[in-house]
Amino acid sequence: MDFLIDANRPRGTVHRIARMGHSAVDVRDLVLAAADDDTIAAHAQSNDMCLVSRDFDFADVRNYPARHFSGILILHLPNETSVENVLAVLALALGNAELLSTIKGRLAIVDFMRVRIRSGRWPASPASRTKRHSVRKRSGLNNRLRG
Repeated sequence: MDFLIDANRPRGTVHRIARMGHSAVDVRDLVLAAADDDTIAAHAQSNDMCLVSRDFDFADVRNYPARHFSGILILHLPNETSVENVLAVLALALGNAELLSTIKGRLAIVDFMRVRIRSGRWPASPASRTKRHSVRKRSGLNNRLRG
């Protein structure tokens, strides 16, 4: 899977994703660091890349319908989260085979406790409402990062 990493993610994100066998490009390496959200989104779409960001503007499926993307993954973590923990959360999320198999055309919001997956439709139909996946139960994410 190919990923486009937004400028608001740590520089080590590309290397962490590459170690997991995926391809990743940081927008800062594409001279898109100062680009607006629409330009970044268009690049992800035209290159069939899953967008990884912290920017909740990309979570608004009215403006960025996930069905037009290879996926949108939002890391919803506190500002004071260490780079090490940001990368650990990302690695555990991308190590989740169910998430990777369902991300295309969907929005995934990842935090310390869970992964929420939404369809790329607006408005969401009752059958496609948010699915909640407990990352804590499957991977021990909370215990690994806080224990």
